[in-house]
Amino acid sequence: MLARVLMLSLVVCVVCSCAVIGAERESATSPTPAGADPGSASSSLTNSGAYVPPVIHLIQPAPCALTALRLIQPNSVTMFEARLKLTPDQKVKVADLLRKAEDALKPKIELQRAAAGKFQDSLTTKGATEATIIADGQAVMAAETALLVEKIKTLMALRALLTEDQNAELDKVFRQFGMPWRQAPPPGSQPPASPAPPTPLGSTETSTPR
Repeated sequence: MLARVLMLSLVVCVVCSCAVIGAERESATSPTPAGADPGSASSSLTNSGAYVPPVIHLIQPAPCALTALRLIQPNSVTMFEARLKLTPDQKVKVADLLRKAEDALKPKIELQRAAAGKFQDSLTTKGATEATIIADGQAVMAAETALLVEKIKTLMALRALLTEDQNAELDKVFRQFGMPWRQAPPPGSQPPASPAPPTPLGSTETSTPR
């Protein structure tokens, strides 16, 4: 009786092994679907044979906070005038505010660009230590924080020049154009581009708006 049980177990093992080997051979000889990664364990086929790409979940950080305030610049006066319906007096004050803010931001921007360049260099400098790279990265963050603070001050000064209704409209403008991690606005709703500088007489070059 025991001999029969052992014999039956051996037969079952052989059959299962043959089935596994056959499946492996079939998989090895089957063509890889277009676009599939042959070494990807997460690639799969549906019952109809269609390739289903693996699902990859990526956690992305929000963009730099400075981009949320990119409208705080002199070139935004025309757009602010149209969207906020600025009075002539308000337009003069807003233009003056943004122009002075630009002058105050220039040296801070130069420091931020220099810090960012140094950080990029340290990433690929042979022998750069972890402490050095971290310090260079922190210098970039400090320079960006100085820029952010200056822009926030300008924003608050801008709000002080506006009425309650205009501030409500300004909120809409920032929700639409100042937050790049939100859904992109529909085509055609972007702020107007900065006017191109005049082309010198006799020049054949075409000026491109910045």
